[in-house]
Amino acid sequence: MLKVSVSLDKWLDEYPWYRDVLDIIAGMRGRSTVFMSTHILADVERVCDRVAIINKGRLVVEASLHELQERYSRPIFTLEPEARQEEKVAELTQAVREQPWCTGLTAEHGEVRVQANDAAAAGMGILSLVAERGIALVRFQRDRPSLEDIFLQLVEVEASR
Repeated sequence: MLKVSVSLDKWLDEYPWYRDVLDIIAGMRGRSTVFMSTHILADVERVCDRVAIINKGRLVVEASLHELQERYSRPIFTLEPEARQEEKVAELTQAVREQPWCTGLTAEHGEVRVQANDAAAAGMGILSLVAERGIALVRFQRDRPSLEDIFLQLVEVEASR
């Protein structure tokens, strides 16, 4: 049994055949059932059609990856400001946090990620706040939540019960 406990990139340096294993599993799609147990959710997104999330031995949810993304989708916007605008970006992040549609915000590694409860209001609101502050952007996009985003959301709900 192959037990992976580090990211795929680190594994590929030491075990280049690991990518081949994932390719083989992905190639079996529609022809065979493979049960894969891992905590490396990027690998799950790459090769699995259906996902079961287990937290502390309890099945939290089981569905297709697409169903999970649709059901638990929180709009996420990613902004990548051009360099040397730290003060303006700090003002922007504070202003975004104060908006009624903002449910979460992280600013790290040159990116600002905003979670929202209303995609339309957030998209227009973020762009307005960016323009008001004269911030130049390299990138602005709406992202789908990753399986890791969904997992963290579901585990957070479970913990609050």
